[in-house]
Amino acid sequence: MSHGQRKVTRKELLKSSDEFLTVSGRVIVYVKEHAKPFKIAGGILVGAALVYLGVNYYLNYANRKGQEAYDAAYYEVAR
Repeated sequence: MSHGQRKVTRKELLKSSDEFLTVSGRVIVYVKEHAKPFKIAGGILVGAALVYLGVNYYLNYANRKGQEAYDAAYYEVAR
């Protein structure tokens, strides 16, 4: 503890409102009051995640099939 600061007592700590609870309470109230934009944003995020997963799955599938075709052709030529 630096010089000139006094120690905060337990009673003072318990008496003051917890900053995390205060901030989180305000955030919860704000989200409840403005729920529609958050639902829309959540839907957009879920949709974007599904599109990403679908495209990623398809590209992996296409790469795998391409590799299988390349390997088959290579082994035919290498014989």
